[in-house]
Amino acid sequence: MSPLKSNESITLRKCKEDYIKYADTVAVSSVIRKFIIDHQNVGKYEGEELTIITMNGRKITPDISCSYNSRKNALFFELKWSISPNTIKDELLDLKKYLEAKFSWEKKGTQNEHVDLVLVIHIDDANTVMSAIDGLCNMPENDFLNCEGFSVWGWSLSLPKLRNGTLVDEMRFNCLRGKTQNAEINKHISAPGGILISQDVLTHLRQIYRFIKEKPPIQYTMGQLYLLMSSLASDTQPRRTLAISRGLIDVLYERMKIYFPGWAKATPETIQVRKDWIGEAVDKFEEIGMKIIKIPTSRTRKQLQEFFCQKLEKLIKKRLKRRYAFPKTRPIPSGHDRKLTDFGSSMK
Repeated sequence: MSPLKSNESITLRKCKEDYIKYADTVAVSSVIRKFIIDHQNVGKYEGEELTIITMNGRKITPDISCSYNSRKNALFFELKWSISPNTIKDELLDLKKYLEAKFSWEKKGTQNEHVDLVLVIHIDDANTVMSAIDGLCNMPENDFLNCEGFSVWGWSLSLPKLRNGTLVDEMRFNCLRGKTQNAEINKHISAPGGILISQDVLTHLRQIYRFIKEKPPIQYTMGQLYLLMSSLASDTQPRRTLAISRGLIDVLYERMKIYFPGWAKATPETIQVRKDWIGEAVDKFEEIGMKIIKIPTSRTRKQLQEFFCQKLEKLIKKRLKRRYAFPKTRPIPSGHDRKLTDFGSSMK
């Protein structure tokens, strides 16, 4: 992730870190998708956010789905952009549903024989995740965390390097724990240095999608909505203002839906969840005093990250100031001063 200024407040720093981390995790999703498509010996790419109905009627939606061994085996990837020490154990236990899933890729197809699951996290979250796994895997009911088929990958961005006069960075994947039964993917990830993605490929892939299955931080959604505003300017009226409101949620989703993985096959429930994200961002625009947006916009993605985090920080400070402000007391008008004993005597 990009270095942040040392003199920033904790609130502003965390806001920007989350914005960057989510954006980079979206790129991770596109990288894994392209890797599977380009390396057909790993397996057949089945889709992103593909809803799979298991034999017991349960719905599962891995971030990325792949089949191999003549579609008898499944390889799922689950991405986590943010890890909380308070919830990580529950999130790990929830992964069991993937490894135990029995289903067929086609309605009347053969039932799968095995499922591999790769949990993909940022390298900064490795200690939290590894510690949580160590605390859970000794229990017999959690032996799936030790089985051959469950693996944890960590991704990271290298510090920018000067190459031909241009600063470039690279994305790297390393295996942190376990392995799958897919020999080809094991070979790639266990190679010295892991899997390396060049900046040229990374830059292109960042343009494909803007979201993953997990809910983005509010500042990120606001940034994406702000970028979308430029596309709402017509040829006959290239510069205008737009009053942003909840009445535009359906229109905004229609414009944004291509940036969601698996958008063409999204279920009504999934679509509603995504519209709720947009609705929350629209409400936040109003809270920070941006009911009117001038389009086309002129800010870059990097400027938006800074811009919205500063706006939200001011909003938080304003709320805190109101919460902890002492109530104003009204002065007693002159000529109305009375001693405490006066009140006592009047009650006799």
